[in-house]
Amino acid sequence: MSNPQLDIWPPFRLIGMSWILLIIIFLLPNQTWGITLKLLLGIYLLFAIVRGSFHQMWDKYVSMGAFVTMQTIWFIGILWTPNTFWYLQLLFAFLIILGIKTKIHQIKNINKGLGAKLN
Repeated sequence: MSNPQLDIWPPFRLIGMSWILLIIIFLLPNQTWGITLKLLLGIYLLFAIVRGSFHQMWDKYVSMGAFVTMQTIWFIGILWTPNTFWYLQLLFAFLIILGIKTKIHQIKNINKGLGAKLN
């Protein structure tokens, strides 16, 4: 029986969910209701997405938790870095692209049998 093939989209769905939450948090106003909603969404981001990426079901996707956490941190860096430090925003964008490329390469290697053992 052949090894199960990993789907490439689950890591990127988690990243997309975290980026959408971060954009919503960034765009909410600083009024009382906005700050309350920012806190609730931030807690959800930490516990549902980042902590959930370290869940046992993700073991076959090697280093999933680190990937999701670092992509989230780099996106926070892009959003909250002032425009006067545009070179830092470019650095964070480069790190995001490099991380995505590395994860795609890693999943392809696992599917070829070159990565971690799934059995």
